[in-house]
Amino acid sequence: MKESFLLYTSFYEPLKTLSNEQLGKLFKAIFEYEINGIEDVETDIQIAFAFIKNQLLLDSQKYEAKCQKNKENGKLGGRPKANKANGNSKTKRFKRKPKRSEKTL
Repeated sequence: MKESFLLYTSFYEPLKTLSNEQLGKLFKAIFEYEINGIEDVETDIQIAFAFIKNQLLLDSQKYEAKCQKNKENGKLGGRPKANKANGNSKTKRFKRKPKRSEKTL
């Protein structure tokens, strides 16, 4: 279960015409939807809730896709363990000195 959700600043313009009472109802409805999945929305905030709900669904789908991708990547394993059989856990260094470039005239 997700512990958070995003509210975008782009929501401000369409929502700034709502009264403080309507904003409070909307805020409670958003939390109720995200936490419990309940869509009990009053008629005066239905339109505002609808476009926010749509964005919440899109974000949730992106989150689930990211979780699935991380799960698949986790199954692949991490970096291989160092070879401690010979007592050397350090990586091998490049021992050859680099060649000098020839000057062209």
